[in-house]
Amino acid sequence: WNSSGSNNWSTATLQTALNGDYYNRSNSYSSNGLNTTAQSMVANVVWTLGGTANYNSASNGLASHFYGYERGDTVYSGNPKAFVGHVGLMFPSDYGYATGGGTTYNRTACLAKEMYSWDSGSYKTDCARGSWLYNSSNIQWTLSPRSDVSNLVFSVLGNGYVSDGSASGARGVRPVVYLKSSVQIAEDGMDGSSGKPYNLSL
Repeated sequence: WNSSGSNNWSTATLQTALNGDYYNRSNSYSSNGLNTTAQSMVANVVWTLGGTANYNSASNGLASHFYGYERGDTVYSGNPKAFVGHVGLMFPSDYGYATGGGTTYNRTACLAKEMYSWDSGSYKTDCARGSWLYNSSNIQWTLSPRSDVSNLVFSVLGNGYVSDGSASGARGVRPVVYLKSSVQIAEDGMDGSSGKPYNLSL
C-alpha cells in the first residue's frame, strides 16, 4: 500500500503506481494496465478516505457502518479526507455488499454480521465466499485507512474477514475505476458473468 508505512493515500506508493504507470500502461507493466481505449472510458473522480478505529463488533463493524466511515471525515491527523484520481481500490463496504449469502445465512443475515467475524463457520462459507469480491488465495487491500493510527489500512483476509494491516505489508491489489456516464454496455448476449463479461463501448 505504501512503502513508507504511512496510511496517507495521497502520497502512497500504490496510489502513485496505479494512477501513474498502471493508468498510463507504461513499459514497466507490459500488457497490464489501461490502454488508450480504456483510459477514455475512465472518469477522474473524488475518492473519499474516511476511516475508523472501531470495527470488530456488531455495533460498528457491519458493511453499512463501513459505508458511513468511508464517506465520513474521520481521518488520522494530517491525512486528507479525499483524493482526486482515476484509479483506486475497493472499499470494505464494497466487499460486504457484494455478498449474496448462502444456505445457512442469506444476504440479509450476512449484512447484519460484522465483517470482522466472516471467517467463522457458515459465515465464512455463506458470507465471505458468497461475495464475488472474495479471493481465498490473496489478502486484498482496500482504500480505507484506520483513523486512530498512521500506519494501518483495512484489508480483506484470505479467510474472508475484514481486518487491518501495516500499510507497508504485502497484499493483493484489485484496481477500481469509475466509468464515465457516456460508457454503454454493448448488447450482444453477455450477462456480466465471468463466462460472459459485459463489453463496454463509448
